[in-house]
Amino acid sequence: MQIQLKNKTFPKYQRALVAMLLSLFLLAGCGPSDVPQVRVATPQQTDIKVSFLATGKTVAREVEVSAEYWGTLEEVLVAKSDAVKKGQILAVIKDVEGQEKLDNLRRDLAIQRSTRDELVRRLELRRAQLSADNSRRLAERRSAQATFREAVASASPEKIQQAEASLDEAQAKLRQVRLEVVRLEKLYDEDIVSLAQVEKAQIEEEIAVARRTQALKELEALKRGATNEARAAALAEVDIADANLEQNSQLSLELSLLEQQLQTKELEVLRLQGELATAEQRVKRGQMTSPVDGRVIEVHHSPGELINRGTSVVTVLDPKDIWVEGEVAEQDSSYVGVGQTVNVNLPAFEGKAFTGKVESIGAALRTPSGTMGNARFLPIKVRLDEQVEGLRPGIEADISGGTTLAQGVLAVPQQALVREGTDVFVVTVDSSKTQRTRVDVGVSNSDLVQVKSGLQASQKVVIENPASFQDGTEVKIR
Repeated sequence: MQIQLKNKTFPKYQRALVAMLLSLFLLAGCGPSDVPQVRVATPQQTDIKVSFLATGKTVAREVEVSAEYWGTLEEVLVAKSDAVKKGQILAVIKDVEGQEKLDNLRRDLAIQRSTRDELVRRLELRRAQLSADNSRRLAERRSAQATFREAVASASPEKIQQAEASLDEAQAKLRQVRLEVVRLEKLYDEDIVSLAQVEKAQIEEEIAVARRTQALKELEALKRGATNEARAAALAEVDIADANLEQNSQLSLELSLLEQQLQTKELEVLRLQGELATAEQRVKRGQMTSPVDGRVIEVHHSPGELINRGTSVVTVLDPKDIWVEGEVAEQDSSYVGVGQTVNVNLPAFEGKAFTGKVESIGAALRTPSGTMGNARFLPIKVRLDEQVEGLRPGIEADISGGTTLAQGVLAVPQQALVREGTDVFVVTVDSSKTQRTRVDVGVSNSDLVQVKSGLQASQKVVIENPASFQDGTEVKIR
């Protein structure tokens, strides 16, 4: 059998030789197996940061206007959705207990004031009586002493003349006082002056009568001349006058007791006035007012209902106190802290972003209603750094933030790590040969991991399927 090649025919043994040579040629052209190519990265000094995203919405403060005391709800002056002003009366509660106490205090105070006024009147009268008695008895004593002196001394025309002048003066004074008494009594009948003024004038009349009588006695004694009996009588009058003055000390004691009673009564009146003011304030607090400018979002009770202390009657929304509430996924929850600055994007405001700070963090993770599966979230509250015009409750918001876990540390890409149990390795390339190197790692994010030890910044690490390389494998860096 022959084979024709290029118009030439070869024998069968030559054809086998050509096939063998062709195979050798092909093998020689391919050479040894190809060296694998690898991607590498150089460790870098960098910050390792993490971030989180959360969805939420704006929320406004809801103020509960509650009853401070139990009572019957008499009026509700607003309805749901009404705009209200700070201090506006929203509802009125009749404080049954407080009103009863207020009425009792008013009655007690009226009684105590009446008693106090009576004590004041008695005290003024006793003071006037004591003053009159003192004046009268001092006058009697001086007169008795004068009579005694006259009794032991010889009468002279000059002394008789002086006694007559004293009598004329006393009579003139008496006439003047009596006219004043008549005038005051007439004014008292017309309710122009008080009874105390009339009584005081009557006492002055008695004093004037006593002085006129004494002046008359002195004049008669001078005209009669002094006898032993007259001297004895004058001395007895002096003793009587001294005894009368001692009686005035008892009147002074009575006056002092009255003053103490009045002082006690004044304190009692002041105490009741303070309690009354407190009770009036309590009853006034039955008028429940709005603490803020806002809008009524709920009216909880109707007139006629009995309201217990602390029961919310009206809920008012404060549109000026708005914040953002959001939910951070469990895996990102450790990245959030109180006081942390975040960005808040509001789609309703053309996607404009605002800065804010995390004001509070929920006490525990939770699964919000409507969430599929067992996903848990951490609630956070964010307060915006500025007042946003037109911001209302219920507006959707996207919250983003982050934190730096480590600064200026040596880090490699996550895909450079080979984990075997608790050991962590990287595969380095030196002089085209691979070397598995054990490293100690620290914090990480989705892209980078901190290398604490085991690796130098000048080394190169394989970042593409490093686990497939053993020590000493020849590679080519691409």
